[in-house]
Amino acid sequence: MPAHPSLISTEIHQRSLVDFLDFEPTGSQSQAIYALARLLSSQRPRCALLIKGYAGTGKTTLMRSLVKHLTSMGSEAVLLAPTGRAAKVLSQYTGRFSSTIHRHIYRRNVDASGRSHFSLAPNKRENVLFIVDEASMLGNDKGVVYNGLLDDLMAYVFSGPGCKLVLLGDDAQLPPVGLDQSPAMDVDTMRSDYDLTIAGCTMIDIVRQDAQSAILSLATAVRMRVFDTEDKNLTLNYSKGPEVFHLDPRDLADELESCYSHYGVEQVRVICRSNRSANQYNQQIRQQVLQLDDRIGGGDLVMIVRNNYLWTQEEGNMPFIANGDLAEVLYVKEQRQLYEMEFARLGLDFMDYPDEPTMEAMALLDTLEEKSSSMSEDKMSKLYAAVKSDHAFEGGPSSLQEKMQKDPWYNALQIKFGYAVTCHKAQGGQWPVVFVDRGYLTDEMMDREFWKWLYTAVTRATEKLYLIGF
Repeated sequence: MPAHPSLISTEIHQRSLVDFLDFEPTGSQSQAIYALARLLSSQRPRCALLIKGYAGTGKTTLMRSLVKHLTSMGSEAVLLAPTGRAAKVLSQYTGRFSSTIHRHIYRRNVDASGRSHFSLAPNKRENVLFIVDEASMLGNDKGVVYNGLLDDLMAYVFSGPGCKLVLLGDDAQLPPVGLDQSPAMDVDTMRSDYDLTIAGCTMIDIVRQDAQSAILSLATAVRMRVFDTEDKNLTLNYSKGPEVFHLDPRDLADELESCYSHYGVEQVRVICRSNRSANQYNQQIRQQVLQLDDRIGGGDLVMIVRNNYLWTQEEGNMPFIANGDLAEVLYVKEQRQLYEMEFARLGLDFMDYPDEPTMEAMALLDTLEEKSSSMSEDKMSKLYAAVKSDHAFEGGPSSLQEKMQKDPWYNALQIKFGYAVTCHKAQGGQWPVVFVDRGYLTDEMMDREFWKWLYTAVTRATEKLYLIGF
């Protein structure tokens, strides 16, 4: 029977992690390897490690080594990420299955009346290491189905005897919406709020094979501005290369068409600074580049912009459809005007969940042009009142609350087109080709939030990066 990791010395863990790395680690990778080895050999309760690492420093490469090391010992690692796209990226880098956090830790239950309830699933594992990537995205938005994603993650992981946690993140990226900094990126916060035995380390050295990348050189230059915002000059000193293009806005349509033809529409993304700008880009891309004139049609790329708990199917593994999930529209039917809004029944393929069956769901098409990130509370209140009024005169055993919970119109998916997105929506994902539009910008606007926005946007590209108007 394999020895438990905590019964193996730090030195043995350390040597094995280096062996599985397949190349000489950088200085900061060596520090992270030592911290991981100490975590694995520790017998203290509620053990965790926060690894901060900037773009190109080899965080995911190190995680691949860690997973191989644990497998060689007969131990298990559970890989998680905040979004479907981030989980897909983590799987590609590590070669192992990765799940979204919400898909792994929540369970949907249906009572005798057919009402759905969500609860925290039991963690039945023992002595398992949980690895959570893109931890800078974690907050406690109460829109999530239980207490808050970070709170629930901590409760879930450490309810399993002997379970440990590795948080991976980049504190130069944007924090969760509405926060100045990510709580999961602060060791003191995690220690005090969750009673953890936690250590931290930071990886800053670019790995040798990525050192010549113009994208990473630019990302490093932008990162320097994140932590030093005194310089208001937008000109950045970085190693120029064929991966980074400064694009005149007049050439955008031609370049997009070329990239769509070469890479495929799903592999190209435009990142904007506002929902309004993303809406404008999406309309222009559909009309001028893709030559689409229907309001929505088969082949369109859409993004869910509000959590939805009605349309997930029993045969699937998604407890709910999460804000930020991407889907391809397979077909459109049953378009109709109702409650002064337009709806359509869509067939959807969620590309970041390849094992999920095709889903058919009602969608609220008015959201496509909404200026805010999702339907305004005022409009949703009016829709709620209208639907509630219709149900109020119905008979039957179901309560009004139950009828509202199951109503297809009130619970229609809120969607936007996904060709152009805000940086928060893009966070956690990577695409071969990314176009970044900085929008209107003054010296006063070049604060830390702007540089974090730009750093997050730049690091979404893996092969080509187009800077629009820079």
